[in-house]
Amino acid sequence: MKKFSNLLMFFCIVAILSACIKSMGTGYKQESDSNQVMQMDLGSMDIQRIVIPKIRDYCNISTIAEGYVYYLGDKGAIYQAPIDNVNDAKVVFQLPSGNMYSDDGYAVPWLTTINGMAVLKYHLGSASMGAYYSVKLFPDGSYEESDRSFSNIVQIDNVFVALESGYPNHAFNIKHKGEKEFSPYGNPGYIYGMYVIEDKSGGTSFKPNSDLAAVGNDVYVIAQKCEEISDTPNGVGLYRINIKTNEMKRIFPDHQVKHFKIYDGYIYFTDFSGLLYKAEIGKDSVVKVSDVAINIFYVLGENIYYTPFASIYQSGNNQELFRLGDDTPIVSRCVLETPEMNANINEGFLCCRLFDLDSDILQHRGIVIGESGESVVLEDPNIEYITVYDGVIYEVLSEK
Repeated sequence: MKKFSNLLMFFCIVAILSACIKSMGTGYKQESDSNQVMQMDLGSMDIQRIVIPKIRDYCNISTIAEGYVYYLGDKGAIYQAPIDNVNDAKVVFQLPSGNMYSDDGYAVPWLTTINGMAVLKYHLGSASMGAYYSVKLFPDGSYEESDRSFSNIVQIDNVFVALESGYPNHAFNIKHKGEKEFSPYGNPGYIYGMYVIEDKSGGTSFKPNSDLAAVGNDVYVIAQKCEEISDTPNGVGLYRINIKTNEMKRIFPDHQVKHFKIYDGYIYFTDFSGLLYKAEIGKDSVVKVSDVAINIFYVLGENIYYTPFASIYQSGNNQELFRLGDDTPIVSRCVLETPEMNANINEGFLCCRLFDLDSDILQHRGIVIGESGESVVLEDPNIEYITVYDGVIYEVLSEK
């Protein structure tokens, strides 16, 4: 089982690395330009466009957090600049070299924002023998590096709880504010943030799950007992862990939970057949929300947005985005590739980067959706990242 999962991870990393294409440039610029923008209902909301160098394709090479834009520059340099003064750019981190799988020899980065924090993740070395790293990037230009790559982090008072990405995920990681390193947390008899399913070849493979939420002193996470690991997802469930008492309880034990979100006092979750349910926090009663088979979903206001479910083998790639109750996609012939990398909810807006299926070359569109369903579609083909910060839509574009 372990050999198969390592082999599967190796092919995934090689596919990502082979798609990353080197280009030129180290600086970027900012534009406030409404050209190529089709506004539908968001009215006078300001749209700021930030242009970054075209270094690599298919990688998360930019993000925005705490008033700064972060992006990948030439020769493995990670830059930071204030979003209101983008010419004031500086290098805040240098990726290590020695990666035989990338075109330029530097580690391949993934820049993201996790609960408001800018986080850089990168992998160095081979899939089976290499290592994952996670770097928290701070507004003052400093950083904090760990030899673990975290897929999600939540904070309760002065305590940080994190899920570690990569194999194996056998425990939470936890640290108190001021401590340098995370320590294992949780029951060592469980796997957290991961589930096991049967793959098409009849073997088993490990599927990471970064869903993590905090309410009060409770942390919610997908987990399963190590002794229940098999070729089916029957042992996968949603667990609630109190970080003050260490009490751990599986909630909704009659359901195998694949994905979950917490929104406005309710837990929304899907099972492995794609059915969507919801339950009030602290209550045992579960209500089925829809008979539509759903893969990845987002709850925003009174609406639920989702990509269709095809099979338990799919991770959600290359699927159009729908609003629950509508038969047609929000943007026709545009798909949400790898939703965990190309979608975010910030300040009450769902922001997605969509791939245009009708384009002969690699082109993307963006969409920003508000809580009442209003939206704006961004038509620029070079979109790398979209978010809303301080009431402004920020569109990060790569040089043409």
